[in-house]
Amino acid sequence: MPRESDFPDWLLWLLRHPLLTIFVSVAVVLGIPAILALYLDYRIASLEERRAALQAGDRDPSGAVPADLPRDIVAGQTVYVPLYSHVFEGEGRRLELAGTLSVRNTDAKHALTISAVRYYDTSGELVRDYLERPLRLNPLGSTEFLVPQSDTSGGSGANFIVEWVADEPVLVPIIEAVMVGRIGTGVTSFVRAGQVIDEFRTSGDVTTPPEDAPPAQGQ
Repeated sequence: MPRESDFPDWLLWLLRHPLLTIFVSVAVVLGIPAILALYLDYRIASLEERRAALQAGDRDPSGAVPADLPRDIVAGQTVYVPLYSHVFEGEGRRLELAGTLSVRNTDAKHALTISAVRYYDTSGELVRDYLERPLRLNPLGSTEFLVPQSDTSGGSGANFIVEWVADEPVLVPIIEAVMVGRIGTGVTSFVRAGQVIDEFRTSGDVTTPPEDAPPAQGQ
């Protein structure tokens, strides 16, 4: 038979106070879900406050705010951006990736308006329209659109179509997709730049920013 000395003091104390032990156990079991519920309520409230602020026209920390299309459009582009929701590695094992579409206004003086961000799958079918209304991107502002790693609907040939316009001559934005995935304990990432497939301008004042650095390479 085991002796009392074989058990730790805290366990012996609990055994000598069964009612208190039951009370503490019930409090822990009920308290953890309550704490989780309060945390989720807080997160939902924060998201609702941010959504309400954006609808009211307040500045988004990303540098973009909801806006109407300019009345007098003098420049604009439609840009195709490849995005891979998965790739294959090794002997054909599928590696799922998280993708981020980044749109960066390179002009230090003038804003531009993102009029459309549409996500298409490998077969060319529309998966998602990311914009409910246009976004005004402030000078040197940036904004991002996420395709989570769990979203594999796009496939290896997924792509974004991004349309932007401006009511005055501007530098063209940098539009690119960043893919990130995990292989074992390591991480792989690579970047793909957008390709202009259509362009509108009333003058020759829309210029491409200088390329001071070589294109990003996969890691």
